[in-house]
Formats: sequence, C-alpha cells, structure tokens
Amino acid sequence: TWTVDVPEAGPYTLYVTYGVPGKDAKTTLTVNAQEPRSINMKNFAKAAEGDLEKGWTNTYAYVQLDKGSNTLRLSCETGDQCDANLDQLELKSGHIKSNG
Repeated sequence: TWTVDVPEAGPYTLYVTYGVPGKDAKTTLTVNAQEPRSINMKNFAKAAEGDLEKGWTNTYAYVQLDKGSNTLRLSCETGDQCDANLDQLELKSGHIKSNG
C-alpha cells in the first residue's frame, strides 16, 4: 500500500515495473475506496519459465485520483496469480501509454 499526494483531482497513469519468472501474473489494484480491479503483469520480456533475471518489464493502469492524499494498493486476492516481484511505481498526470 502506498500513499501519494497529487496537486489536483483527475486522471493519472500508474506505471508498475516488475519481474515475473517467465509466466504472466495478475494482481488486484485498489485506489482509495474505488472498486478493486485486476492489473495484468504479463511476461512482456518473454523470459523463459523460472528466469526472474530476464523477466523485468512494466505495465500501466489508468487511475482517477482526488486532490491531495490518495491510497494505492496492489494486493494478491483470490483468483490472482501473484508470482511477481515489484520494483517501482511511477505516477504521471493524464492518460499516457508510454512512460518514456
């Protein structure tokens, strides 16, 4: 769980950098009191099964945040496949596809 402060309410893009061992993962994202939803953490790096070293990649999710303090939670819920290592989260204002 992370708490972030933003200068204004509106749409944001949450980038998640993670590593998977050669297979897809899926976790649950909850923002403030909004309905929880899935965030797919696919094996975009095409790492071989069991290869955590080469499985580092990223994904993104669009989130709606309130002005001021917001809570972001990534969790492993029933039905999720949570075999992933989180590296970092990045937040940018607006709906953006590339974090470059």
